[in-house]
Parts: sequence; C-alpha cells; structure tokens
Amino acid sequence: MLETNLIEPNLNYILGGFETVVDEKYACKGLFNMVGRVEGYEVMREAVGKWVKGKCGNIIKAEKEPISSLVTFRSSVDSTWRTCFNSYEGFKTTIKSSFEESLNLDGRSNAEAMAKYVDTLQKNRKKTEGELEKELKDVMTLFRYLQDKDVFEEFYKNLLSKRLLGDKSSSVDLERFFISELKTECGSGYTGKIEGMFKDMALSDDITSNYYAHVNDKFGDSADTAVKMKLWVLTTGYWPSEKNLELILPTELQVHQRRFETYYDDKYQGRRVEWKHNLATCEVEFKLPKKSGEVYKRSLDVSCQQALTLCCFNSPESLSGLTVSSLCKSTGIDLPSMIGIIKSLAHGKQVDKSNTTRVLKKLTKKSDSTPQAKEPKGTLTILPTDLYVPNVDFKNSRARLKILNVSNRREEDTLLSQKAHDSIFRDRQHQIDAACIRIMKARKFMSHSSLVGEIMEQLKFKAENADIKKRIESLIEREYMERGEERGAYNYLA
Repeated sequence: MLETNLIEPNLNYILGGFETVVDEKYACKGLFNMVGRVEGYEVMREAVGKWVKGKCGNIIKAEKEPISSLVTFRSSVDSTWRTCFNSYEGFKTTIKSSFEESLNLDGRSNAEAMAKYVDTLQKNRKKTEGELEKELKDVMTLFRYLQDKDVFEEFYKNLLSKRLLGDKSSSVDLERFFISELKTECGSGYTGKIEGMFKDMALSDDITSNYYAHVNDKFGDSADTAVKMKLWVLTTGYWPSEKNLELILPTELQVHQRRFETYYDDKYQGRRVEWKHNLATCEVEFKLPKKSGEVYKRSLDVSCQQALTLCCFNSPESLSGLTVSSLCKSTGIDLPSMIGIIKSLAHGKQVDKSNTTRVLKKLTKKSDSTPQAKEPKGTLTILPTDLYVPNVDFKNSRARLKILNVSNRREEDTLLSQKAHDSIFRDRQHQIDAACIRIMKARKFMSHSSLVGEIMEQLKFKAENADIKKRIESLIEREYMERGEERGAYNYLA
C-alpha cells in the first residue's frame, strides 16, 4: 500500500533530492533500499548519473589542475557504490559512462592534465612508494575512461624525458610500475617507445664506462680527465624531438666531444651522433678567494647554457665586467635566451644576503647620472650593453645548490602544449589515412557515410567528421582513391 500510493507516484520527486543525501551513507543506503521496493533502480540510476556528471563538470571548470580532485571524487563514488548501492552492477555501468562522458567533453585538455598530474606524483619524494603506487592506480582508473589516450601518451613522454634526463624521478621502480599498468591497459605498441627510453638510459651507462676505459687505454696519463662528461645516447625514434643548439663549448668539452664521436663512429658504424646541448646539465665548482687567503667553494647544479655563461668569468678580464652581448658571442647563445640566463644567475630570488643564488651581479657605472624611469614592480629590463661581474659577496649555507633558469613558465607550458598537439595532429592524420586505405582496399567501393562510420570504428581516438573528410580529399589528390560515378561514393585505386 505504501509503495503503490506514496513511493512509486512520487519517485522522481524523491530522487530530485538525491544530491542532498548522497554524502550521508546511512540515508543514501536507506534511499536505495526504498527505491528497490518499487523496482525504481532505473530512475535512481539516472539521478546517480546526473549527480556524477554535475560534480565532475564543476571540478573540471573550477580547478586548473582537476585530476587530483577527480581521483578523490572517483574513490568516494566507488565507496558509495559498495556501501550504499550494494555493488549493484547497473549502477557501476552508470557511474562508468558518466565519468567517460565528463572526461571526454574536453578529452585533450583532461588527458594533458592527467599526464602532468602523473609527473607531479613521480617527482614526489615526500610520500612513500606504497602511497604513490596507490595514487597511480587511482589515476589509471580515470585513464581508462579517456578516449584521447594518444594525447596522454605524447605529454607523458615529454615529461618522462625531463624526469629521466634531469634525475627527477622519486623512484625508477614506480616509473616502471606505471608503465606496466599502461602496457596492460593499452598493449605493448602503446608503451614501446616509452620502454625504449629506459633501455637507452641503461645502455648509456655502459657506453659511458666503455668510453672512459677506451680513453684511458689509448691516451693513458695524457688523457685530460679533469672535466668528467656523463653521456646519454638517445635513440631518435624513442625521445621527443629537440632542436640542435650550436653552442661554443670550452676546450675541455670539445676534446671529449671529438674523442667520443671518433670512438662511437668506430664502434657503431652507420650511426650518426647529434649533440643536444639544451638537454644537458652541469655541476660547476664555484670558487671565491677571500681576503683571509681561504677559498669559498660551492657546487652549482646548472643547465649547459648557464655553465657556459659562468665559464666566461674564469678569465681575469671578466673582473672589469662582461657585457651581455659579449657573453652571447662567447657562448653562441642567442640574446633572448642569454637574458633569461642572466636573470637566473644575477637576479634570482633570495631569502637574505647570506642565502642567495646570485653568483653574478650587475656592474653599475658611477659616472652614469642619467635619471632612470622607475620600472613596474616585478619587471626587469636587461640590455645587451649591461655589464656583469662575479658576485664577490655570494654566500649560501648549502654546499650544493641548484640554480633554475628564470623563464616564463606560462609561455613554456604553452609552447610545450602546442608542440605536443602538433605532433598528435600529424600522427592522427597518418592513422586516419591508414584506416581509410585499409577499408577501401578491402571494399573497393563505398559511400561517404559508410566509409566515415567504419573509419571512426577503427580509430582509437575521437575524430571529427570534418577531419576525416579532409584526409579523404588528401587521398583523392594523391590518387589513392577517386570519386565514384554515384554521388557521395568513392572507388579504390590499386
């Protein structure tokens, strides 16, 4: 009587307040049991789906880095499903489809954000491996909902390369664990290049030790080993492409470079070495003589460009000051990049004068009495004619410190994002072309709508009709296929 006259007629009204009780486990479980008495689970599933999509949408819109909150929410929903919905399979399907729909409304952005969140976890040295492994498993739950997995792959590879080359990963085991999860989910083809990056890292250790053994055998005591060079030999197809920088290296490094090229050419005939100096890091010993006769020493972890700039100040002439333009000429670094380097070495943030990273300082001319316009707070103008000298007042309580490049983080992220999306666009074009040719070769003749439908079924990403149409036009121009006699149809050309 109660079910027929009160609950069933007002089921939609009752479930309209679902969001107000979902956080109260006891009340939510009671609502689930009550709805079950009138077989109203289908209506409740709609309410659950609406709640999940609404909550996901709010998180994605409100937060710049939404993945952490989405992971937490997904865990909360899973707990609700188990405790309040008795692990009812129909609700599990609704929850899954709701997350999929929410994440794929702007799949590319969410895939990018997910890769960056994984990067944050992999660099976290404060949490235990067990905690991080659990969080990575939770990320994989969200990853399974993504359609734009190729977008995630591209950003993940870019960020992984920076972690590996910069030694920023908290644990290699965690890196391998996450790759194994990706391999299980997407297959070996998805992780082939990523696994190749790890193979390169392992082989590079052997190549470096073998190279130094070769140098000692060939040159003996005459081998100049004052400057040690760690070599990373990276396979072009595995790693993100990087532009070559024509830098002017110190003589010690030039010797190593020539010797290694000769050694590598002899050992691996047919392979060509390209130097990617912009990926290199250096440990520089910074020494300041004091009046007491002691030498103040600190080890600086810097980029290759920063190291080349600092090496210019080894000469006695540098005590009178070196201009920014002369530093560009001596190192081969372009002016915009040099300005960023000078900002990091001479104008970095400092807690106090006894803890600074400012190893250089700007030399101001006392004779220059020209009034200068006051610059807005937070801005700094560096001119090519500005003079810089070693900072004799440099102090830092740490024996070893890292000096980061001062750059526009937002601009760097935009360039990285654009570069990744350009690469993804090219890869997707090839995949659409391949799918189209494969289908047409089998069918010989197809209508436009049928061809587009089958291409979409074969692709692993969500493609737009307009993009597929452009690729079909391109294949017609290249004479892989032609327009048929019937309107809106195509013939395959063998």
